Amino acid sequence: MFTTTYAFTLAVTTNTLRFSQSEEWLMDFPVELTLEQQFRLQNLKDQVKNLNQQEAQEFLLEVLRQMMVKDNLVKHLLKQA
Repeated sequence: MFTTTYAFTLAVTTNTLRFSQSEEWLMDFPVELTLEQQFRLQNLKDQVKNLNQQEAQEFLLEVLRQMMVKDNLVKHLLKQA
């Protein structure tokens, strides 16, 4: 099984992320990666090249789970603010 402790970021095709009208207060949010994040992403790309289909599916599910946990944490922190 492939495991990692990295935080993950989804790439988008533009330099900004538009939020829905209900979240207008967020305006445009920059989605460019830091140099460190770019380096970590390249390392991950190199690692996943060698995964078989089952390992890749497990990896994807773990990434999505971590993103959901991160979303829950951000929501909790915003409620506390």
